[in-house]
Amino acid sequence: MALPYTIVLTFVGLAGIELLLVPMTDWFYSMNWLTQATIDAAASVPAVGH
Repeated sequence: MALPYTIVLTFVGLAGIELLLVPMTDWFYSMNWLTQATIDAAASVPAVGH
């Protein structure tokens, strides 16, 4: 019973990654929901703690 479900979700997941990941990431960048990290911003964080 679980095997067909697993197979279908495998194909749906792979198709979603192949078809939607890059366009949705670009859309998130255009809406400013994601920002590109810079080395300068990462270097300004103190390296203390864990």
